[in-house]
Amino acid sequence: MVDAAPSLTEVEEQVAQQQQSQASEILRSKQALSQFQAELFELEAELQSVVLETKQAERKIAQEEDSIENIMQQCRTLETQNHSIYAENIKLKLEVETQREDLECTASRNNGYRKRIADSVNGFSVAENKLPFMIELNKKRAMAQLLKKQKEEMILDLHNPNSIAVKQVQEEILYVSDQIKAIMECVNAKKKIYEEELERHSLLRKDIQVQKKRYNAILKRLHSQLNKARLNSRQHQWNIEEMEKKVSGLRQSLGIIQ
Repeated sequence: MVDAAPSLTEVEEQVAQQQQSQASEILRSKQALSQFQAELFELEAELQSVVLETKQAERKIAQEEDSIENIMQQCRTLETQNHSIYAENIKLKLEVETQREDLECTASRNNGYRKRIADSVNGFSVAENKLPFMIELNKKRAMAQLLKKQKEEMILDLHNPNSIAVKQVQEEILYVSDQIKAIMECVNAKKKIYEEELERHSLLRKDIQVQKKRYNAILKRLHSQLNKARLNSRQHQWNIEEMEKKVSGLRQSLGIIQ
């Protein structure tokens, strides 16, 4: 009986083995749980990324749909405008054709008017040429043409150094040059005389100014002497009057004494 029962040591070993086995199992379970949690976190992150991408794709699709709708609307508007422009072009073509026909009719009428006006002008010209003043005008025109021709011939002669007209002009130029030279010599001589007269008048003016200053000084001195003489005369007159008063006083004194 004693041999069949396990010992306390064996029991403790078994318990320790069971505890170690349970601890290992718990550790493996924790590791597996941690791995599962990490995988779950990664899956959740991937799911969020997929959801975000899905939302972005949905927004992009919505934007593309809006763009497509706008483009379609623009296409419809352009199509409407094209129809309108086509109709307007047809209308303008019809109007242009009508105006062209009107212009052709007007041009045809104007050509008739021009022909009649030209005939009238020719008739008036013929009638005018028979009038007296027109005959005189035509004569003057012929004279003007003749003078113009003579002028051109004279210009050609002037450009020809051996022509008679050029020689006559050169002789006249020489004659006028000699006359101008003689006149200039006369003018220079008169100018020289005039300058000499000016110089002489200038010397006389200076002499007159000197004499004037001298006479002014003499006149000033004479005025001073005259004033001094008048002052002396007054002083003498006063002295005489004083002396007469003294004489009169003395006479009176002598009369009293007598």
